Amino acid sequence: MLVRLRRMVRDPEQHAQGVALARGADAKLLTKIFADSRLSEGGEPILGRFFVGRGPEDLLRATFLELLDALAEVPEEDRAKLGVHESLRDPRALHLHQWRQDRWPAALPHLGIQTLHLDRCWLRALPDFVDTLPELLHLHATHGQVEEVSLTRAIRTLVLVHQRLRRVPDVPDALRALDLRDNPIDDVRDVHRFPALREWRLRGATLPELPALAPLAALTHLEVVRSGLQIVPADLGSLERLEHLDLSENLLARLPESLAELRALRRLDMRRNRLTELPRSLADDAAPGRMARLRKVRLAFNELRSVSPLRAFASLRLLDLSNNPLLTLPAGHAWQELRNLDVSHTSLTTLDLDDFPRLEELRVVGTELELRGTPREGLRIHGR
Repeated sequence: MLVRLRRMVRDPEQHAQGVALARGADAKLLTKIFADSRLSEGGEPILGRFFVGRGPEDLLRATFLELLDALAEVPEEDRAKLGVHESLRDPRALHLHQWRQDRWPAALPHLGIQTLHLDRCWLRALPDFVDTLPELLHLHATHGQVEEVSLTRAIRTLVLVHQRLRRVPDVPDALRALDLRDNPIDDVRDVHRFPALREWRLRGATLPELPALAPLAALTHLEVVRSGLQIVPADLGSLERLEHLDLSENLLARLPESLAELRALRRLDMRRNRLTELPRSLADDAAPGRMARLRKVRLAFNELRSVSPLRAFASLRLLDLSNNPLLTLPAGHAWQELRNLDVSHTSLTTLDLDDFPRLEELRVVGTELELRGTPREGLRIHGR
């Protein structure tokens, strides 16, 4: 019987009949079918003898998925008695890497996969079976040619990196994380459909302006990189839970005054923009208190001559001011907790090390900087 099944699932004309026969197999035959097969710790299939050898590779891989679904149909108490690898009995993650398939299963309605990776499979569209996985929560599909995505399954994480999407995918509103980096997206208005969204990543889009952000009040991570961004909406400050803001490699000349209202912000990245000044609201007496969690600020490759609005932010641990036409640092700054400072390729002429009692790493590459004061023991200085 096993030999017959091997022959049938390799024949495109008999494949469906062979899979149907295998689905009805007894425990002994299922054990033989999955002999030597298993999933790696990360969920990547390691195919045994039944699924390799002579025959179309994509057909054999599809067979593995279909029979894995059949295995999931076996009652749990009986499944535990089968002589198959433990990783196949109740898999929660499936990682298909470089599976370039002409054929995919139409449905996998019994497989309890919660996390599915389809990485570098160069898909033109998501396989139909994706929307049939009953417990799917996290979908990652990278490096393909997918132009549109529509799912009825309510998932929490959707990663569609390096595809050909031009708009936000059509999925239920339960989404918590959306990663659309390296897509030619030019319309993100539909992102408002996801009020529970916590993480949103874009890179390589075409977005001169972001939509209103107030409807996305649950955001903790916002990343819009290398997307031609020129305007940040004034309601940025409504994102009271935002911890990470990365708007690097854009065309921003200014930031909204509401930036100072981001109470939870820990990391701010504005590298490689056209900023000539920072919001004056950051210098307000209340701003450092409101942004007491701010730890890392990256402002390299801008056109800043002054960063005085940051002078009272005593919580800073990392400050990158490199490649700006800075002449001086703000007098009376409170950067006593600073660990890393980069002032490379600036116009600064002097720096008093006594102002930075906890500094661990200093970069002064490309400057004529005169260092004054006593360097802290163990301080690493680059550019001297």
